[in-house]
Amino acid sequence: MGARADSRPASPSNLDEFINETIQRAKQMGYSLQALTERVRDHLLAQPPDHILIVEDEPGLRAIIRWEVEKKLAYPVESCSPKEFAARPGLAVGAQIFAPNHIIEMVKPLVPPNRPSVPITFSGADEHIELIPSSRKVSVIATASVSGRLLKTARGLFAPAIGRRHTFKEFLVPSNGRVDLPGIDVAFCDSLAMPVVACARKIHYQFVATSCLEHLATAVSPVSVERTKIR
Repeated sequence: MGARADSRPASPSNLDEFINETIQRAKQMGYSLQALTERVRDHLLAQPPDHILIVEDEPGLRAIIRWEVEKKLAYPVESCSPKEFAARPGLAVGAQIFAPNHIIEMVKPLVPPNRPSVPITFSGADEHIELIPSSRKVSVIATASVSGRLLKTARGLFAPAIGRRHTFKEFLVPSNGRVDLPGIDVAFCDSLAMPVVACARKIHYQFVATSCLEHLATAVSPVSVERTKIR
């Protein structure tokens, strides 16, 4: 008598088959698709984050923040605008939200309470202001950035030190290409502008405070901070 054929159903061979099987099983047990969706989302939101999601409105500023986070933390990073986040609530799944305070309040209803957003703290400019020439010689001071909003912020930070003694200029750096700044004595550059600006003296301005990046590292890996330790 030959061996009896295995009557057990074949295991799903890919994720789509697994999902379809789960849906059918839920229906057989009397659960609606809405109930299944809500419970799956709840379980996913309860999981530890597997990436950082930067939520910021201005593309230039968003790119700067993303570069600095990727440079300092060994963790996957994605980014989107507040409008995109609101339109796609699923973006919160598996994400540690990293955003300015005013955006954090906006997206709070979509963020799981067990994984609150981390607010972005910006670096001060005290040490940069000290580098502005204090002699009577008139100097030309500049800021160069891929973000118009950052240029506006820098204007307010540096204005008291520059006063009427020096000349202040702003340069919006294009997303690709180099920028030559002849005649500029000191140029303060953001993280993305730094490698593409040519100037007699350029100084890096890190937008996100180091202490804030350390806080973010702890938030994404509270048990093993060494995995995302600031390098």
